[in-house]
Amino acid sequence: MYSDIKNKFQKKKIDEKLNQSINIDNDLESITRYLSTIESNIPNFDQNLKKWLKNDKKNDKIIEMLNEELKEKDNEIYLKEKDYNEEHRKNLKIYNKVIEIIDSIDAIYEYAKNANNEALKLNIDNVYKKINRYLNDIGIEEIKSKMEIMDPELHECVEVKDIDEFNNSRINEDKVVEDTIVDVIKKGYKLNGNVLRVAKVAIVQNKKKTLK
Repeated sequence: MYSDIKNKFQKKKIDEKLNQSINIDNDLESITRYLSTIESNIPNFDQNLKKWLKNDKKNDKIIEMLNEELKEKDNEIYLKEKDYNEEHRKNLKIYNKVIEIIDSIDAIYEYAKNANNEALKLNIDNVYKKINRYLNDIGIEEIKSKMEIMDPELHECVEVKDIDEFNNSRINEDKVVEDTIVDVIKKGYKLNGNVLRVAKVAIVQNKKKTLK
């Protein structure tokens, strides 16, 4: 009986080894088929690779051309900005010269007013009208100042007056508040909404409070 059991056990072992061998053969056959498939596809892969490389070269040329065009455009923009800035600087010089001329006319007008020279004042008023039309045409406007609250972006304070003394001198007129501009020493101007020159002004404040 022992001999029968031994024979059965040995037969089982032999069957297992045989099955393993069959499985290995099957695996080897599958691997061989897979490798054959890869090998057969290698020529196609080579062809596709060549196409990709050609396309990459074409793309590189396109990118290179685009970069060259961008450089040219950047250079054009730089030159245009340079020309614009140069033109802008020249125009600013002209505008500032015009403002200096207006300053001189303002001084003559103040002289005529203090001298009660009505004829001179009338002539200057006519000049002002012509100048204002010209200024409006080129985008220059005077900054509103007198009786306005001082704005540091538009006005420069060059004189401070006592608010009580100023209000007491205004008979039958509304009282003003602190930081109100009561006198314009030099007019300010804007060019197309941007400050060309700030106005130099005198404002009122409570000097007693300031002294404390």
